[in-house]
Amino acid sequence: MKNKIFLIVWMFLAIGFLTTNFYAQEPTPTPTPYVRTDAENALIEKAIEAARRDGKARVIVVFDEPYVPNSPEYVARVTALQNELLERLVPYQITLRFLYTVIPGLSLEGSEAALLVIRDSPRVRYIELDAVIHITPPRTKPRSKRSRVF
Repeated sequence: MKNKIFLIVWMFLAIGFLTTNFYAQEPTPTPTPYVRTDAENALIEKAIEAARRDGKARVIVVFDEPYVPNSPEYVARVTALQNELLERLVPYQITLRFLYTVIPGLSLEGSEAALLVIRDSPRVRYIELDAVIHITPPRTKPRSKRSRVF
């Protein structure tokens, strides 16, 4: 009786092992590094030139990670990329401004040396100067001196 149970259990384990290895998936290939366009390289050089001129530059760093809405895996990947880059920037004096998730990137203020490290990172798509934009509504009709009320 014990031998039959042992034989049945052994057969199930062997069949499970064989079918698992038979249907094993191929390892996922490593992603190819992103090749930047000339426009993206121009943005990066503009940011580095601003840091060279002013000592520091306030920039937005965007990673090569396609946006996937409502995906916790996407947020985890972007967070991992942000942490990896910030760890590489520990020796440099940077000021972290904001961490983005919809845009896969972050905003920081850093020196030219820090921007050169960011530029050489294989997962960084581009670096863009960060700026504050003020939008003023257009006037519907011009003011005249007669329409003023004192």
